[in-house]
Order: sequence, then C-alpha cells, then structure tokens
Amino acid sequence: MSIKIICRNFKRGIWGRIMAITLSIFFSAIHLYANCYANAPEDSVSKRIDYIRKTIIGRYGLRFELDKNGIPISITGDLYKGAKSSDPIEQAYQFFDFNRDIFPIKDAKTELRVMQHIGGDESFGPTVKLAWSVNGIIVDGSEIILNYSRDNKLYSYYGRFFPEALAINTDPVISQNEAEQTALRDSIVTATQDLNDTAASIHLATLIIARFDGKMILTWYVSVIKGVGNSWGFWIDAQTGRILKSGSLIIN
Repeated sequence: MSIKIICRNFKRGIWGRIMAITLSIFFSAIHLYANCYANAPEDSVSKRIDYIRKTIIGRYGLRFELDKNGIPISITGDLYKGAKSSDPIEQAYQFFDFNRDIFPIKDAKTELRVMQHIGGDESFGPTVKLAWSVNGIIVDGSEIILNYSRDNKLYSYYGRFFPEALAINTDPVISQNEAEQTALRDSIVTATQDLNDTAASIHLATLIIARFDGKMILTWYVSVIKGVGNSWGFWIDAQTGRILKSGSLIIN
C-alpha cells in the first residue's frame, strides 16, 4: 500500500492527519537510510580481505581460513608453488617470501625463527615449526606449523600473526639486569626456603612481545630457580619494570 493511499484513508479527522504525517516521516527515513547504506564507502579492511581471498584462491584453491584482519590462519594445497628448494626450511622461507602480499612479512629469513624441524619417515613427511619475530624479538603465540609430503613438498600451513606487534617500540627502558633483579627480589622467591639454603639464580632472561590486558607489550621473560623443585616465571614490562605476571613453573 503506497503512502498516498494511506494518507487518503486517514484524511478525515486530526488523528488521521497525524498518522499520515507520521507514516510519511517513517517511510522517508527508511528511504534515506537505504540510500546512505548503499552509497557508503567500502571499508579498507574489507577490501584487503577480499584481495587476500581472491589471491589465495588463485594460487592454492579454496581450502583456507582467515582471521579478522584477513591474515591466513590456515592454507592447504600445493604450497610449494614458487619454491626453488626441496629443503623444508628453505622451502618455508620461500613460501613466505612468495606470499609477502598476504602475510605481514618482509624478509622471511630475518623474521622467522626455526623452533623445531621434525624429519619425515616412511609414513609422514617433515614438519617445521617457526616463530615470528619483530626486530629479532619473538612474538608470543605466533607459532607457525608447516607440513610436507614425503617427497618434501609443502602442502599445509597453520599459524598466527599479530600485526599490532609491528607498532611496538622494541628498545627496552628496563635493562636485562634490572629485570633479573626485580624477579630475584620478588616475595615468592625470597619467602621460599630451600633445604640446602641454595641461593636463587637466573635460569633464563629474554625479551618477547606478549599480549597483556588486550594489547601487545615489550616484555622481559625471566625464569628463576632456587634449589630443587623451585622454579618461577616472571613477565616484566620492559618499559616500566612492572611485573605483569608471575607464577610457579613446576607442574604438580
């Protein structure tokens, strides 16, 4: 039923006129909203995701998954296309260099660190595990797993990238020694008594980029040991010295 017909039906009496005006405003608002929505500029993230989808389909087919930023979480297919080496690790670097337009990587050999290389056997091909780094600092949670066929052809990728880590200032204000002393002075270390009265010592201290309170933070990860059966991990803000997280590393 058109607005004109509705208005004619209600033209007798003041309430009819009020109803006609109300309906006219209502339908005009809907028409205006529809026009605004139709003419809204396409979001840049949507364009990026659309480009990545089309690119992956063109290169490897339909078996893939993207995160909310359009970065691939998984791809399955003939991923060895463009690779010039049969060595699994070299082939991994070549895969990411070939796909710089869909991953936040500029130089695979510089940014990816080999964490594990499992050789193949008669039943399975090799597996390579990598970690992504920014300015040489590993991004926590960025494990990448690549699977190969028995003839060393890459066919499966799974991984996570966190592009917000690229905006992190990777120059720490807090030195490694200061972070270590913060951990050694913490009450969970000083209050623990060892049977042999062994002094606490640093087992590991390294910079990582980790997520705390919903944002990426440059962090000193420090592990402390004290005697037998006492070990703790500390995550310390490398800019402020604040302990972000701590806890025992012993699994009961």
